[in-house]
Amino acid sequence: MEFSIIYHFTWTDFFLYLLLGIIVLKLTEIVRKNLNIRFISRSFNQKILLSIKRFEIIAEPLLIIFLTVVFISVHIFYNTIILTALTIIFFPGLRDYFTGRIMLFNNNIQINKKIKAQNEIGIIKKRGRFGIQIQNEIGKTYIGYSELFKIGYTLISDNEGSELCILQIKPDKNINLDKFKHHIFEFITTIPYIERSYKPLIKVNNQNDTVKLKILLKKNISAETLLNLFRENNLNCELIQVY
Repeated sequence: MEFSIIYHFTWTDFFLYLLLGIIVLKLTEIVRKNLNIRFISRSFNQKILLSIKRFEIIAEPLLIIFLTVVFISVHIFYNTIILTALTIIFFPGLRDYFTGRIMLFNNNIQINKKIKAQNEIGIIKKRGRFGIQIQNEIGKTYIGYSELFKIGYTLISDNEGSELCILQIKPDKNINLDKFKHHIFEFITTIPYIERSYKPLIKVNNQNDTVKLKILLKKNISAETLLNLFRENNLNCELIQVY
């Protein structure tokens, strides 16, 4: 009986812990954004900053778990039913959130880094609690953390000299576009300039009778080198975009 009395929380306790948790997280955020200790080295400043970021990543879900326990304790029967219903409704978001906590702890996924996730490649523009937003030549793409974890990803921001090329290739007259697409696919498998970590994308454009190709070149290989190789093999190729 004494044990249950000690660990029986009230609504006052719940809102007090919630307020204290928010204050701690906000103070930690302010310290992280304004950290600049002048009398220590820059590298040590970066280590302190990384430790603060990791504390934020861990502290927030721990606070949520603790508040969940307190919430249930206030009224075990009714609050458990409410919490179970909310968990079922918001399960995809919760899965993204906790998967993201694990992925963000390594500090690899950062804004302005180039990332490749399956058929998507671009620059990370936003890093939220539930997923990331990638900017590419088409527009913006959102990927949740659980989906990102499932399909896998590669950070390619450190590959200076690598270029992502979008080409438009026009076949000779009276050539079937699907057969031509297959021919292009076979041809690029023999090209030594392509970075194989990124799967080339080939798409037929029936409106202008062309094949669109998106490939990632190896480090320090220029788009002009690739264009010359296509032209040497009698392929009418035009560079649409490179970045």
